[in-house]
Amino acid sequence: MRQAPASSPTTCPPEILLEIDEATALADAVLRAAGISAPQAGRMAPAMVAAECEGRWRHGLVQALECAGRIRKGRVNAQAEPAIVVENTGRVRASLAGGFVWPAIVLGLDIASEQAADHGHCMLDVGAGAYAGVLAHHLERAADQGLVALGFGPASADDGAAPAAMALPRHAQPSLLVDLTASDLAQGHLLLAQDQQQTVPLAWALDDRGAATTDAGVAADAIGDVEQGRMALIVGLMAAAVQQTVGNTEHCATASAGYRFIVIDPVRLGATDFDTELDTIIALAMMDNARPLPGTGRRHARARAESSGLWVSSALYEQLREHAGKPPRAACSADNGTQDQVVDRGE
Repeated sequence: MRQAPASSPTTCPPEILLEIDEATALADAVLRAAGISAPQAGRMAPAMVAAECEGRWRHGLVQALECAGRIRKGRVNAQAEPAIVVENTGRVRASLAGGFVWPAIVLGLDIASEQAADHGHCMLDVGAGAYAGVLAHHLERAADQGLVALGFGPASADDGAAPAAMALPRHAQPSLLVDLTASDLAQGHLLLAQDQQQTVPLAWALDDRGAATTDAGVAADAIGDVEQGRMALIVGLMAAAVQQTVGNTEHCATASAGYRFIVIDPVRLGATDFDTELDTIIALAMMDNARPLPGTGRRHARARAESSGLWVSSALYEQLREHAGKPPRAACSADNGTQDQVVDRGE
C-alpha cells in the first residue's frame, strides 16, 4: 500500500494506492464479515475490483459496503442460493431466493452456456434485485468459452440507464465487448466535466481519432459520433451469429423486469465460417473509424491497475477497513476533510 502526499501530517492523504490483491482481500473481508459465504465472497470481490479498475465506480469497491448494508438491514439473505430451473433446451430461469442477483447470473449463465453448447442457443431470465455487477463482465465469461452472448437489464433507479451489452469470441484474440450503457454513462460524466469547465485525466478518454485527450467536450462528442456505429455493429454481429435461426422470435423479447441473456453457439448452429464472417464485419464497421475496438479501453485499464496499482479514496478505504473489522490507521482522524480532494495520479 502506497499513499499519496498528504496536505497535513495529521490527516490522511486524499487517496491510497492499493495493490490489486490488497483491494480484493479487503472487499472479500467486508463481504465475509457481513455474512456472505467465503466461496461467494471470493467470487464477488474480484468482480468489484475489476469494475473499480475500469472506472465503473458504482459497481466497484463501494458495492462491498452496499451489499453489507443490505444484509444488515435484512433486505438480502446473505446465505441464499439461487434456484435454477431449466424449462426446456432453449430456456433457463434463475430466481434469487432472497439473495443477490450476481450469483444467480453467474450460475444461470453457466447452465445456459452448457445448453447453448449442446443445442445451439439458450435464453436466461434472472429476476431483478440487488447487485448484479457489470453486465459485460458476465458476457465476457461466455465469450471466452467460444459463445456469443447478449444481455439486457432493467433501467437504473439512479439515472434511468438500462444496461445492454454484447460479447463475441474472436479466434486467437480477446473477446469483443460492446457495452452501450458504459458509453452512455461515460458521456454523462464527460458532459458534466465540460459544463464545469474541467479537464479529465489523460487516461480517461479518447478523441474521434482514438487519441488520448483531456478535453471533456471533444471526448463526449466522440462517444456520441460512434454510438450509431456500435448499434449497427451489434445488429450485424447478431445476424451473423443467428443466421440459421432467423424467424424464431420466441426467445427474443426483453424481459419486462429483471435481466435477460441470450447465449448462442454459432458453430453449433452451423456457422462454420463464423470467425471469418466476424472479422469481415468488424473490418467494415471500423473502416472509417480510427477508434479502438469496443472493450479495448476496459482491458487496458485493468492491465494498468494490475501493473501500477489502484487508487482508492482514503474515505472509502477507511470505511472498507471498518466494515472488515480492521482498526483505523493511527494517522487518520474520523473526519479528515479529504473526501472531495483529488491528487495527481501521474497518468
